[in-house]
Amino acid sequence: MIQGRRELAPTDALNRVLVEHPSHRDTIFWRAVLFWLDGDSDAVKQLSSRVLQREPLWAPPRMFLGDTVRMEGDVQSATRQFQNLLDQAPDNVNAVRLLAMAYMDADRPEQAHQLLESKRPTLEKNYMWRLVRAVLLAREGRHAEAIEAMDENTLKFAGAAFPSTLDAAEYYALMGDTPKAVEWVERAVRNGDERVAWFQKNPRLAAIRQDPSFQRIIDSVNARRAARGQR
Repeated sequence: MIQGRRELAPTDALNRVLVEHPSHRDTIFWRAVLFWLDGDSDAVKQLSSRVLQREPLWAPPRMFLGDTVRMEGDVQSATRQFQNLLDQAPDNVNAVRLLAMAYMDADRPEQAHQLLESKRPTLEKNYMWRLVRAVLLAREGRHAEAIEAMDENTLKFAGAAFPSTLDAAEYYALMGDTPKAVEWVERAVRNGDERVAWFQKNPRLAAIRQDPSFQRIIDSVNARRAARGQR
């Protein structure tokens, strides 16, 4: 996945292990991650909840469960999931990023700012913290600060970290740079992200939805999914 070669992910093997060992937590989790990349919300929720019933303190499935309900529009439930994670580990940067995104989705940017600033002493040099802060600054129209936050190394991180690659597309869309935003949507897809329903309703991508190149990406993903027999 980190190499952007999702086609090599052994989906069939994961499915076989789940049949033979239905309680194998790592298999359940990685199958849920692949469903998350497919945008299959029901499968993500079912598998993540299965793990969390037995191991409620295991953070990774709660992250993807919370992110899934966030994309479905249930920001209140997502916020509870992310706050639960921060109660367990106050400097969990994944939870910080996701909670900041949830605040933005709820049009509560001031809370996103408060959250990120409260974590600055420990997370300021973390690329994920810098990435979501750049998105927030771009959303607020603070372009000079956003450019400073989105430095070369932060962008390099976005290109490699498949759960965060779309954040760079959001940043460029909010900055008014449609070609760059579309380029990063395409890069997210190359990294395995096929959440086309979310691409089309993501509020931070609103400025590029009518761009023909963006629509071609959506059409291409839908065609591949149809060929694989996915909805």
